[in-house]
Amino acid sequence: MFPYFLGLTVIFPIGASVFFLLNRNSLLHRLAAFLVVSIFFLCACWALLLGKSSYQPANQFSPGLNYFFSAGNVAAILGLGCWSLRRKNWMLGSLAVAQGGLLGWVIWHYGSMARPVSFVLDHLSGLMLLLVDGVGALILLFALKALETRDRRHSSGTNRQTLFFSGACLLLGSVNGLVLSNQLLWMLFFWQAALLSAFWLIDHERTPIALKNAKNFINVSSVGSVAFLAGVVLAASHARTLLISELLLFKEATLLMPSLACFVVAGLVSSAQFPFQNALFRVTASPAPVLALLQSSSTVVAGVYLILRLSPLFMNTLLAQILAVIGAFSFAAALLLAAMQHDDKRILTMTTISSMGLVIALACFPALQAIYAAILLAVLHGISKALLFLSSGSHSRSSVPAFLALLGGASMLLPPFGAPMAQWTAMEAAVRNPVAMGLLIAGCVFSMIVWARYMVKHVSAAISVGPKMRMNLLLHAPQVILALGISVLSIFIIPFANYFVMPVLKENFGRFDDIAQGTVESFLLQNFSGVNPMQLFAGLAAIFCLGWFGTFAWRKEEEIPVIYLEQPKDEPEPENTAEAADWLTEMGEKDNQEDELEITAAKVEVHETIIEPESIQSNEETVVMVPEPNDRTQDEWPETVAIDDSDATVELESMNEVSDESVTIQTVVPRCSVFGLFPDAKKTQLYASVFAGALIILMLEVVFR
Repeated sequence: MFPYFLGLTVIFPIGASVFFLLNRNSLLHRLAAFLVVSIFFLCACWALLLGKSSYQPANQFSPGLNYFFSAGNVAAILGLGCWSLRRKNWMLGSLAVAQGGLLGWVIWHYGSMARPVSFVLDHLSGLMLLLVDGVGALILLFALKALETRDRRHSSGTNRQTLFFSGACLLLGSVNGLVLSNQLLWMLFFWQAALLSAFWLIDHERTPIALKNAKNFINVSSVGSVAFLAGVVLAASHARTLLISELLLFKEATLLMPSLACFVVAGLVSSAQFPFQNALFRVTASPAPVLALLQSSSTVVAGVYLILRLSPLFMNTLLAQILAVIGAFSFAAALLLAAMQHDDKRILTMTTISSMGLVIALACFPALQAIYAAILLAVLHGISKALLFLSSGSHSRSSVPAFLALLGGASMLLPPFGAPMAQWTAMEAAVRNPVAMGLLIAGCVFSMIVWARYMVKHVSAAISVGPKMRMNLLLHAPQVILALGISVLSIFIIPFANYFVMPVLKENFGRFDDIAQGTVESFLLQNFSGVNPMQLFAGLAAIFCLGWFGTFAWRKEEEIPVIYLEQPKDEPEPENTAEAADWLTEMGEKDNQEDELEITAAKVEVHETIIEPESIQSNEETVVMVPEPNDRTQDEWPETVAIDDSDATVELESMNEVSDESVTIQTVVPRCSVFGLFPDAKKTQLYASVFAGALIILMLEVVFR
């Protein structure tokens, strides 16, 4: 079964990418996109069902695969060098020369040690595949409709949708191969393919700004490739092996510290940690589906996966302490910069950098809950960030994206969700590292401020937009699925961790005696930081229901009499001159009277009525003068006449039973219009600050209990 799974996850996306490039039929594109989405969903579910599996090619094919991946690495480096010469990018050219020298040294000296290798699927790679393929499939489904509308608006000859799907399939297939590879040179091939696919995806619009951003991305990312190759050279020289499974069992871990430091640098570059944050920050001009792919399920995930995979080798070492400080610094600094931003894409990008820094810091702490929190946060962050980017990139008049963005912000802020629980766990686990602990506390404070402002801003957006259009199923279904996924996963985070994350400890951290000899019961989680998410979710649901029904209960009714004025009847014009003069005088007086009535009466028309809110809120009786229609019968009178104002809504019901003198209608006015206060910009900042302060106090009380 595993060879078929391997073909679907790695080979099929490459074939789909070629198909999108060669075929220009829009109908076939749509069918192929749905097929790709279905296959990725199948792979995401299949990865969890297979458990631990491996595939080792036959002895006669294994050397051929080694030559193939080595040739692929050489081709990628030569391609980067040729492109740098063509664009006169000397920085990229020098990095390509460095990569070529390191790769040539590895192949020349250690090519003969390439024993039969394999692709390996374990629980850690299965969780990463769940994130990459599941979230990636939803992003592709969203882009199918979003980019189709975007191509229709732009009259250029470039088919952006074709280029996007081709690059996205190649990117997801490359990340799948990287996660499943058990050999460093094979992993390097997929690493290079992922970076080139991301470059293609950023530049898929073929504009000068997109090309500039893609050049900056590939320049910074090539630094990570050089560090990766340096790690391969050092690992081969000290451990005499290129297999990751054998490196994890290597007894003399201290000999691998230089190699591990190089791999850590490669992971920091790929996950855009400081000082390499510009690789991701300058890409914010790209469309929302591109940002969602890069920051939730591709290059960022690859860097974090590399550090999580090798973390057992440098746990409890000086490298782990330094890396924890670097991750904590990125966590705090990125959130501080996010607090200074106003654009949603920039805010979300900086929070991605901060979340990845927190995952890296958690991976360095020798605590059981810290390892759980690191793996869970990587998965939960990918789902939440995809939801946030797709909601920000959904140009729809419906209020659905605004409410889903509000839920995504809540998943990064409120304690029952996984991200705040991971922050609290990190502060508890960093007791032995005071520098990292101080940075983590500062980052948590900045996180409360940033996400509180983001949530209050989107509360205003959700209320001001209103449900003006129906929900587009193809456009909004991926967002709804992501929202359900983050909610269900956060509610059942303890069972999920015990069932899917606990085997990761046995497989990856088996070199430690307390884990290798520990029983299953010793690894079961009961809560996070003394908090059970299920209980908190139940409390939040009760508060939400009370608040929701309270807004309908705290209302009052007012009775407004409506008087219908009789319309003047048409009179025959007089025939002689004297009668005509009297008739004109009489009509002039009537016109003056009608003008006075129009000034004093309310501005009421047949289909729209406007009433001043001050008259409704007062205790005095309000009289609304409504002209009676001339040529309508009572059966033709509209059933409802809406009176819209910012503070009141008056509905005229049962107009078929109107009498000639007056009619009584019901006016529903809220006693406390809470949501009407949020659109005020000054109050928004005040509410966000107060809300963040309350959460900061709660966080500190739980951590230092």
